[in-house]
Amino acid sequence: MGESVAFKCRKCGKAYSAWTGIGSLYPVEYRELTKEIAAGKYGQEWKEAFTGTKYAAVDGEETLFVCDHCGNWKTGKDITIWAPNDPEAFAQKQFGIKTVGEWGYVPYMMRSDLEEDFHVLKPYRCSCGKCGRTMRNAGADPVRELPCPKCGTVNEAQNGILWD
Repeated sequence: MGESVAFKCRKCGKAYSAWTGIGSLYPVEYRELTKEIAAGKYGQEWKEAFTGTKYAAVDGEETLFVCDHCGNWKTGKDITIWAPNDPEAFAQKQFGIKTVGEWGYVPYMMRSDLEEDFHVLKPYRCSCGKCGRTMRNAGADPVRELPCPKCGTVNEAQNGILWD
């Protein structure tokens, strides 16, 4: 399930929105993301952590990142890499017509599953494009206020939708 929140700046009039969560194509998007990580698109460290860990998984949800220093924000994939707490037991987990062991990889994982059966192996640290500091992952916190990307005025959400 995803969420979209819409804003209109009360100072400059700019309309903007933030889309977070996952949709019905998440398993396909998840598999593409894991292939990109394994191919090195996100750097050698991510590639080694992911490919060097049996049944590694990635968060992959569209997430809101907020800079507590300058107020900048953006949405993007959370590419935190997770490792199963018990790889042998996890290999027996059924995913559709096969087990994880039969697939040879994790077909996809939801954030709630990760928190239950996995631990963080390599946390993703999103850098602020404005000031260079590390941004906070707003996670599942509801988005009710965000600054305008044009003028910086903090505005309240006007409306929102849940999608998929």
